[in-house]
Amino acid sequence: MTLVAQANCDTWIGGVNNDFGTAGNWSFGASPTGADDACITATTTTIPQATADTYSVVLSGGQSLHSLTLGGPNGTQTLMMPANGAQLTLGADSTINANGIFTLGDTGSGDNTLCCAGVLLTNSGHLNTVGAIGNRNVRVNIANVAGGTLDIAAKNSLQDNTTTTTNNGTVTIEASGGLGLANNASFINLGGSVTNGGAFSLNGSRFAQRAGTESGTPVYFFNGSTLDDDVSAGAGLFTFLNSVDTVTGTGATPGIAAGQVLTIGAGNDTQGTLGVNLTNAGTIVMGDAGGGYTSLCCAANTLTNTGHLNTIQGGGGTHYLRVNILNASAGSIDVAATSTFQDGATTTTNNGAVTIEAGGGLGVFGPGSFINSGGSVTNNSAFSINSSAVFVERGGSESGTPVYLQTGSTLDDDLNAGAAQFIMNCPNCVVHLTGTGPTPGVAAGQVLTIPANKTEVDLAASMTNAGTIVLGDAGTDLSILCGSGVTLTNTGQLNTILGGGGASNVNRYLRVNINNATGGSIDIAFSTLSDGVMCAGGVGPAPTTITNNGTVTFEGGGLWLLSGAYTQTAGATFATTVDVNNGSIPITRMSGGPVNLDGKLKVTTVGTPLTNSRWVIIHGTIGAGRFASFNRGGIGYQIDYSSTDVTLVLRPIRPYHPVAPARILDTRPGSQVGPYSTPLGPQEARDVQVTGEGGVPAGASAVVVNVTVTNTTGASFLTVFPTGVTRPVASNLNWTAGKTVPNLVQVALGTGGKLSIYNQVGTTDVVIDVAGYIDAATVTAQPDGLYHPVVPDRVLDTRSGNGAPQAQVGQGQTITVQMTGRGGSGIPAAGVSAVVLNVTVTNATAASYLTVWPEGVQQPVASNLNFLAGQNTPNRVIVKLGSTGKVSFYNAAGSVDVIADVGGWFTDATPDGIGSTFIGLTPARILDTRPQSQVGPFSTPFGPRQTRNVVVAGQGQVPSMNSTPQPTAVVLNVTVTNPTSPSFLTVWVRLGADGSISLYNAAGSTDVIIDVVGYYN
Repeated sequence: MTLVAQANCDTWIGGVNNDFGTAGNWSFGASPTGADDACITATTTTIPQATADTYSVVLSGGQSLHSLTLGGPNGTQTLMMPANGAQLTLGADSTINANGIFTLGDTGSGDNTLCCAGVLLTNSGHLNTVGAIGNRNVRVNIANVAGGTLDIAAKNSLQDNTTTTTNNGTVTIEASGGLGLANNASFINLGGSVTNGGAFSLNGSRFAQRAGTESGTPVYFFNGSTLDDDVSAGAGLFTFLNSVDTVTGTGATPGIAAGQVLTIGAGNDTQGTLGVNLTNAGTIVMGDAGGGYTSLCCAANTLTNTGHLNTIQGGGGTHYLRVNILNASAGSIDVAATSTFQDGATTTTNNGAVTIEAGGGLGVFGPGSFINSGGSVTNNSAFSINSSAVFVERGGSESGTPVYLQTGSTLDDDLNAGAAQFIMNCPNCVVHLTGTGPTPGVAAGQVLTIPANKTEVDLAASMTNAGTIVLGDAGTDLSILCGSGVTLTNTGQLNTILGGGGASNVNRYLRVNINNATGGSIDIAFSTLSDGVMCAGGVGPAPTTITNNGTVTFEGGGLWLLSGAYTQTAGATFATTVDVNNGSIPITRMSGGPVNLDGKLKVTTVGTPLTNSRWVIIHGTIGAGRFASFNRGGIGYQIDYSSTDVTLVLRPIRPYHPVAPARILDTRPGSQVGPYSTPLGPQEARDVQVTGEGGVPAGASAVVVNVTVTNTTGASFLTVFPTGVTRPVASNLNWTAGKTVPNLVQVALGTGGKLSIYNQVGTTDVVIDVAGYIDAATVTAQPDGLYHPVVPDRVLDTRSGNGAPQAQVGQGQTITVQMTGRGGSGIPAAGVSAVVLNVTVTNATAASYLTVWPEGVQQPVASNLNFLAGQNTPNRVIVKLGSTGKVSFYNAAGSVDVIADVGGWFTDATPDGIGSTFIGLTPARILDTRPQSQVGPFSTPFGPRQTRNVVVAGQGQVPSMNSTPQPTAVVLNVTVTNPTSPSFLTVWVRLGADGSISLYNAAGSTDVIIDVVGYYN
């Protein structure tokens, strides 16, 4: 058969042997040289005889070609270079076709080389290295196209001299093989596969991963090698080891692809350097079985993590995160290495998940920062912020073990953040708390602890605590929260705790202005000082102010010493415990600066206190404000106030209970009620049973009754007094013959629950209607029936349309008047059981009577005022309120104008009621201006438009204003006599600071008589 040579190519035709260097095997009659193009593509018939299309050519020694084309249309054509120092040097681009096989090596022990740089060998066939000994040097650029295979079975296969292999086919490193790139060589996996069953390493070279994949054993990077990766690439395993290597991206989307794992090994100190900003969508692992350090560097670039970034303990060593990290919402950072440090001027921003595993440890060092923007931090071991580093908490959360902020670090927090735990741990130094976000503060669900180890936390600006701040732990030294000139608004919990305790001078310091807002809670369980010392050892003092709109609670041994003012507002609560069984627990809970009170006092009692026991709970400069409500916890405490102290006293109280008016006595034969059906004679006294009648229970200590005299035959007076005592020199009603006169009488009950009535001159019928009663003294807490005197305010005047239509009350007509929630009257909208009124009728057209009773219930058979036509008649009325806070007024005959002024009110059973209780006395005269019977400082009548002050406190068994408790109001019977002209008398019934009342006469002159029948405290 005639062999046909390929035009312009010295073509292998065989026929002699399989030696590349035999001239007779080539179509030109000579073996090709450096100027020739060699083609091993043709069909042979002689060598070997049986397989003319499949043959092998052996190239030994040194050989240069202009180009090589290997592989024909049929069979397989193999070019083999033995391991005997053979070298093939190509001068131009060459090709291995689909049926071509180029094998470097055999069982020999020498090297061989395919050369040289600048030449491209395109492989769509097979390029193989074999042999256990010697080097297989590939020093030519290779384009392994689709369908091409590179099979590395030789142990030492080397690509070097700035050459590049581009893979779109298949590269296999066999179990016995090894491929190494050196001297700035490159391997670009464009779209092919790399299966590494042996060893693939780079030494000062570059591996570029694009759309292809790598599987099996990782590719190892040494001595300044580079991984040029892209998020669009396929799977791959890469390891940086014992050097400073770079991960970069020159493609469209630089980064680590999903399914890839990049390990920064810890064999002998390894650094992975980001060459550009890139994304990790795969897994980056820092650490392996080595004991050196690993580092991911450097601060100029940012790693966006949408995959996994892990540090592992491995053989130990320290792992450094020295690059800016943006952990995206799908990203996770898992810290399992004990020593993982973020340092340098780097920032980690977390919107994904950060987990510190058990045994792991993450430390952030200044001037770096960790920003938990919207992700989660799960700390199962140790996470610390150190030096001047900053932990910024925004929308994310932290759970597990608390984050420690140490040695001058800063917590930058915001109310929009999630749950978290922080321990501000800086013995004998300062850490900082600030907020640079839109709503600076400690968020709900967060707990910030200041240990008892001389840690000082300084607030850099005013902020809000919606979570929990705790001063103290198991330590035995100081805890300090400080803020110079700033305010901590507390809507959450601020606690000082005993913890490990310590010496008596080891305190919790709140050196910051505090606004405890509505809903906020301050819990003081250890000695706490707001001493005004400036932060971080600055000069002082600068008194701190405390405003309580929420709840301040004193636990156990809690004590708060103030340098500035404490102000408690309406709606706030001051809660304390009285432990009568433990004398070591302080009773005085607050001491120091000016104190201004309102709101509620709540007391919890441990043990059984003794009657008349006293406990000073607040010491300071006590202002005019008072607690508005009192939760006594079942014990009948009262509150005494002085200029320096607020004192709890277990003193018996006597609450008032209003009832619907009920008649218990009427001596008129035609309408008899009670045992008497004849008038009361001159100088006659009768006893009237009160308890058991008209809704007054047994055990009542005093009663409020409306007493009316009628059918009078002479000028006289009536005295009402407790049965069983000597009749006092006093009067409750005064009249002239023919007059009908009513008066409200508040009188202590005497023997058998009775009161006595005495008439001086002539005869008179007596009518008594019960309006309410006062309990016997008790030390059991009762919120109802406590009295609040108010400055008199007009709540009804039919002449002007105040409180009711502008019209007289007609015959048989009833009007209703709202008493509660009017504004200006001092009567609150709720919590009121009864009101104290001064009711006056004027412009009466006929003799009649007026009945006042709770709106909404049946009109009683009772009267409060009895009057004649043209007569102006006043009377005091204590009346229970209807369910809607209203009172009804009924006129029996003719028409009349009605005027009502409110002077006080009583609490209902609403919890936490506070007020004064009534102490009934045997009536005693404290003023009589008539010369012949003078009592008190005045012996002349009141003149026109004259005001006189009369001291009541300390008179007639009323305690003085120096006593404890002070009287808050008195019950008086005031009589005018010897008037020279029509007039009126005004009495201010609230006691003044000196215990006096004021009386004003409008016109003419009149004598005034005052009998005291009781007081409130």
